[in-house]
Parts: sequence; C-alpha cells; structure tokens
Amino acid sequence: MITTILSVIIFIPLFMVFSYFFLLDKNIKKTLLSSLLAVTIFISITFVPSLLFLFK
Repeated sequence: MITTILSVIIFIPLFMVFSYFFLLDKNIKKTLLSSLLAVTIFISITFVPSLLFLFK
C-alpha cells in the first residue's frame, strides 16, 4: 500500500516532466525512449519492493 502511494507520488511528477519535454521536442525516438524509461521506473518502484518482501 505504501509503495503504491509512493510510486504514484514519484511517477506523476516524472510523467509531467517527461510530457513537458515531449511538447518541447518533436523527436519521436527520444519521446519513445523517455516514455519507456518512465514506465520502467514506475514498474521498478511498484513491483521490486513487493518481490523483495516475498523472497525474504
């Protein structure tokens, strides 16, 4: 529960920053790379602590 709240708190500003850069830069390759990075960060923040807790 706490990790989900924390991931939302971290992911929303990151998403806003990436979206701002998407609007400034029309480069498709950079946009896809940045969105992939944002999704990877979100997944790692959400699921990695849960997996570590399960395997302890």
